[in-house]
Amino acid sequence: MAQTSYTKAVDAFARSLAGKWEDLRTDMTIAMGSKESTFYLYKRNMIIRDVVVPADRESDEDEPSYQVRCCHCPPTRRPWGPYHHTFDTTSHYISHFERRHPGLPRSQEDEKEVLKVLKRIQRRQQVRATRNRWSSAQSLSVQVQVPRRQLNEQRYRRLLAAFVHEADSTFRVVESPAFNKLIKYCNASAPHISRRTTAADIKQIYPKTTAAGVKRVCQETTAAGVKQVCQETTAAGVKQV
Repeated sequence: MAQTSYTKAVDAFARSLAGKWEDLRTDMTIAMGSKESTFYLYKRNMIIRDVVVPADRESDEDEPSYQVRCCHCPPTRRPWGPYHHTFDTTSHYISHFERRHPGLPRSQEDEKEVLKVLKRIQRRQQVRATRNRWSSAQSLSVQVQVPRRQLNEQRYRRLLAAFVHEADSTFRVVESPAFNKLIKYCNASAPHISRRTTAADIKQIYPKTTAAGVKRVCQETTAAGVKQVCQETTAAGVKQV
C-alpha cells in the first residue's frame, strides 16, 4: 500500500510540472515532451513551443520560426521569440524558472532531490497512519474488555456460587479486594456478594453435597486477634466449626 501511495504521489507531481500545457497548446504546437528530449523543461512539458509562420513569407522554402511560452505563467504573458529554427539556446528558460518559479525543478538532478523529500513525507505519513490504527485497535480492545451490557444479578450469583463450589475455595475469596477488582474490571455494575450470601446460594443450589465436597474451614483474624470460623457446606447443611 505504501508503494502504491508513493507512486500516486509521484504521478501527481509529474502532472503538476506540466502546468497549463494542455490549455496553451494549439494546432501549431510542437510536442517536445518525450523521452528523447534532452532538455528537461521540454521533457516535462514545462514550456511549450509553437511554430510561427512569418507574415512576409514568400515561398515554401522559407523555414518557419517558433516561439516559446512558459506553462506556469499566465497566458497573457508575452512569449519568447519568434526564433529561427536553428536557435537552440536554452539558458534563458532556466533563468526564468529560477526567478519566477523557484519551487520547481530545473533539471533531472533537481527532480531527484524533490522525489527524495516526497518519499520521506510518504514514509512519515505511513508511520502516522500505522500508529493511528494501533491506537484505534487498543481503544476497541478496552471497549471489548469492559462491556456495557446490563448485569443479571441472579445469574451472576449462581455463577459465583458454582465457581466457589467447583474450585473448592474458601468463602472469603468473594470478599477479597483482588477478586472484586477483577469482577469490577469485567463489569463495573457487578454488585458485591458477601461470603454468607454465597454460602446460602451454594446450600440452595447444591443441597446434596456429600462429605467429599466439604469446604475447607476459613479462619480469619480480626483487629482484636480473635479467630472467627466460616460456615462450611456439609451433607446435612451448614456446620459451625
